[in-house]
Amino acid sequence: MENKFGISSNQLKILALISMTIDHIGLMLFPDILVLRIIGRLAMPIFAYLIAEGCLHTSNSLKYFLRIFILGIFCQVVYLISDNGNIINILLDFSISIIIISCIQRIKKSNNAKSKTLWILLAVFIVIATAVACNLMPRLTKKRWTFDYGFFGIMLPVLVYLFKNRWLKLIGVSVCMIMIWLLYKWVFWCGVFATIPLALYNGKRGRYNIKYLFYLYYPLHLGIIYIIKLIII
Repeated sequence: MENKFGISSNQLKILALISMTIDHIGLMLFPDILVLRIIGRLAMPIFAYLIAEGCLHTSNSLKYFLRIFILGIFCQVVYLISDNGNIINILLDFSISIIIISCIQRIKKSNNAKSKTLWILLAVFIVIATAVACNLMPRLTKKRWTFDYGFFGIMLPVLVYLFKNRWLKLIGVSVCMIMIWLLYKWVFWCGVFATIPLALYNGKRGRYNIKYLFYLYYPLHLGIIYIIKLIII
């Protein structure tokens, strides 16, 4: 997938961070300004795509999972404090995606038929359990708790990982965003526009390693926006 020209993963991350920040400003400070939430819809598909890329290139799947999961826990605490705690944040959703992808990697690497079967059964079980949880949790908790983008949001990185062809990956992104739109709110269909920068992705990381910027920025910007909310409201 590498091309000489195009957008690097670093540039995609920065674009997603900007979009995410605008989205959270709309969510926490200006909920009536819909255009902020529309712009914010670019972030999730881009992050999902990059999660799949991270799973593909990481040398240690467990460490990668733990980084995303622990960061998701920190962000969930901020969500709880800022009265948005009924939403299970997308990083925790992606943690499930990483587990499913890790099972798929084990299936591909296993040379033992019994071991391969066990990993297949585990992957199928996790997918089914995720679908059931996404469906039942809002009902059982009377919508107090729900996954941010539901089942298709969790499966999006998995589809991107499974498809090897660039255009199939983009079709997978589009289908998942349309399904999320049909199941939840109309504004989610705007995430389809994330396929434009993703189509320009050149498969390269970029000059610098900015993953730690992302790890710091995600919880930090949530905290800052919440503090601003306390000051102006």
